[in-house]
Amino acid sequence: MKIALISEHYPPTSGGVATSTKRLSENFNNLNHETFVISFDATRPLESEDFIIEEKYDKTKLYRVGPFFIKQKFIDRSSIPEKVKAIFRRRVLNLTLQILKKEKPDIILSFYLLNAGYISLFASRELKIPIVAGIRGNDIGRNIFHAERFSVIDWVVNGADYLISVNNHLRNRTLLAFPNVHNKISVIHNGIGIKKFVTDKIINREKILRHTNWNDDDLIVVFAGNFREKKGVSIFVNALLKVNNKKIKLLLIGPEIGGLENKMIGEKWDKLKQQNQVYITGHLERENVAEWLIGGDIVLMPSFDDGMANSLLEGMLLGLAPLVSPIFNDIITHGKTGMIMDDFDSKSIIKLLKYYHINRDKIKILGTNASKYIVANHKPINEVKKYIEVFKKILNEKNSTL
Repeated sequence: MKIALISEHYPPTSGGVATSTKRLSENFNNLNHETFVISFDATRPLESEDFIIEEKYDKTKLYRVGPFFIKQKFIDRSSIPEKVKAIFRRRVLNLTLQILKKEKPDIILSFYLLNAGYISLFASRELKIPIVAGIRGNDIGRNIFHAERFSVIDWVVNGADYLISVNNHLRNRTLLAFPNVHNKISVIHNGIGIKKFVTDKIINREKILRHTNWNDDDLIVVFAGNFREKKGVSIFVNALLKVNNKKIKLLLIGPEIGGLENKMIGEKWDKLKQQNQVYITGHLERENVAEWLIGGDIVLMPSFDDGMANSLLEGMLLGLAPLVSPIFNDIITHGKTGMIMDDFDSKSIIKLLKYYHINRDKIKILGTNASKYIVANHKPINEVKKYIEVFKKILNEKNSTL
């Protein structure tokens, strides 16, 4: 089987979509399913001529097509009118069609509905190639509430041959908006590699304490990534202030909070930093995240809306005890592999912070259970096999109708 994986992002671009695209493409190839990736490129200004950059990562052939407006360094994306974005989508579609005609894949897998899925569906219809649309996070979680984007999401969701969501939360949200697709949507959780996360907890705990001037008996709660509104930054900050325990610390592995978040809780955030309850590493290369993550006690993910956060899986794999919102109840069993908030509010977080602070031995038990769960259930090779089962089903159905 030959697979075209069309994605908004691929490393070195950061984020869950890029990470998952790389992981899946490599493992498709490891199972001898020839796979190539088409990813949108913003490294050149929008004034540039159309281009295709062909690269090779291990067994994966990668095509970067552009210029494109997402993650542009040369212009503020919010200042680009929608009619101009439409022009670049059309141009990228033409480049994508060139590649697909040359490569002749059996099936297309797209990651993110708005741009990758949108462009992939046009290509799928023109070349009569089946398409599976991957639902990763904001593409459903936020965009079904975005009046201007809803019609595009509607078209892609209903037009794709099949839909794969990374968790039950996004599947349920999809069916809330589009109940007619219940027969063509399923959930496949992210896999996570194991070997690259082998690292020493004691040494890295000591490194964290040196950088932060914290104490070993402090309860270190870790969030890795961009601590945004949808990730529950406001309710956690309110909880950390209300719990009024300076022995509970937040290690943010990632950049400072953004403009929206600063408007929401900026003064409270600054107060926590002044009290030395928050330490921010700044952006780190992905390969350096684990050495900070493993030194913590709790991996935090109090999201209002989310996909399958890779950093949560990584924290669990490394033996941290999860503290999460109800969104993640399809991978975490409350009281066994982590603790789940009662609701999306600061009261729920306060209760769990107090519980974890008092029950330090329970942290180790939950962390150990969480790690065993990830090793048993989130192997990348098993994730890929589930995708292949879906692809084979779609191709068999297509062949039976010819």
